[in-house]
Amino acid sequence: MTSKIQPKEKDIIRNFRERPGSTPLVSVIMPSYNRASLIGESIRSVLDQRMRDWELLIVDDGSTDGTAAAVNDFASRDGRVQCVEIGRNTGDPAIPRNIALRTARGRYIAFLDSDDLWLPDKLMVQTVFLEENRRFGAVHSNAFAFRTEDPDEQWPINRFSPHRNGFIFERMVRGDAMIMPTVVMRRSCLQSVGEFREGIRGIEDYEFKLRFSKKHPIAYQHIILAGYRLHQANITADVVREREKAYRLIEEMAGPLEIPERLLRETLSSIRYYVAREKFNRGESGFREDALKSAELDEGNARVRVLLALSRFRPSVFLAVEKAVLTIWEAWRKVFVPRG
Repeated sequence: MTSKIQPKEKDIIRNFRERPGSTPLVSVIMPSYNRASLIGESIRSVLDQRMRDWELLIVDDGSTDGTAAAVNDFASRDGRVQCVEIGRNTGDPAIPRNIALRTARGRYIAFLDSDDLWLPDKLMVQTVFLEENRRFGAVHSNAFAFRTEDPDEQWPINRFSPHRNGFIFERMVRGDAMIMPTVVMRRSCLQSVGEFREGIRGIEDYEFKLRFSKKHPIAYQHIILAGYRLHQANITADVVREREKAYRLIEEMAGPLEIPERLLRETLSSIRYYVAREKFNRGESGFREDALKSAELDEGNARVRVLLALSRFRPSVFLAVEKAVLTIWEAWRKVFVPRG
């Protein structure tokens, strides 16, 4: 992995590198910003792992709420927990992730955001899998979602396996099928993939996983090994804006990643449909233009034609029809599609 590191970054990385001990099996990457009330629970979920051979590299991105002090309390009691601070917030999660990646020593790399959780068997199950299945560059799993205000209410994110094991690049182009806190990858694969791309906040994870899936086969374990926390910051993210970012990203990467023309058009049509759907349900103008663009990109996109046909009615009518169709589809999948 090569990258241009500014002088201040070199100082931060030096602080990470000056740590004793043998090389750990897993390096856990955790960026953090203003998570003083939540990060302790995330750290404890790493400390509680049955597999003990890890290092936890936390890069605090200029927090102002005492996050660094909370982390340093853990670090003072367990030498496997390491924390460095970026003096001023960068506003870009890719930067702290890359700082940690550049100094990671483990054979494997795992990712955990400072508001998510791991189940105790997480690292054990996935490192054993990768040790026994050398052809895979990474493995990921299912996770449960939960809300901060009601952590006992939990539901699985994936009801069915999102892909077959192997090269899943085309599946990833159609949509992100990998839940980041469930991913463990071989550090040796990063040389061919590179680091997280900076300056594309909100889709830096997806862009990184697209490049990884182009280069290496990936396995999925249909078991729950992590918890994904829903709270105000990620619930209120603007769906239209995030979809527009993904649209531009796929357009931009079509050439470098050699995305087949048909796959490209179907994917862009699908994204444009979801933008139109969200605008229509919000009662915003411009949804028809997005819907027509979706139909132009992929004439076989039946969903957008249903949206256009029902757009003369209230959004509640469209949502009722959509719910009925999805219920029938889920019932069919339960009968004919294996869950494993």
